[in-house]
Amino acid sequence: MTVRHLRTFGATGIALVLSVQASGAQPTMTRDGLNRADLTGVEGMEVLISHRENPPGATLPLDVHPGDEHMIVVEGASFETVTAEAAAFPAGISRSFAHGVVLGGITVTGDAPLVLHNVHIVDKGKPTTVPVAAE
Repeated sequence: MTVRHLRTFGATGIALVLSVQASGAQPTMTRDGLNRADLTGVEGMEVLISHRENPPGATLPLDVHPGDEHMIVVEGASFETVTAEAAAFPAGISRSFAHGVVLGGITVTGDAPLVLHNVHIVDKGKPTTVPVAAE
């Protein structure tokens, strides 16, 4: 069974599906929770592991996290930044983003989806992402 077929979120078995709007289209970004657990030895923190698929045309809005985010690009894709710069995340790279760093603001371009595995180490009970207004 591949990770794509896993549709569990800890003991709850809930999959979260978010709709994201992009210019003229409404592709669906999916985020499937794979695991949620308390961070050992650190009170009030938890670890969330998820699988995220962002189809062409999906916009990842600007946001921040109440903790650290680590991502691995499973399937790479090209994208355009909020300032219209073209770039790409190739498969196999990883990135880390510290607590409170504004990220996102990209739109997936081309024919391939951007597929990520994310690990969030966040304040327990807070939203995983907090939207940030574009300046």
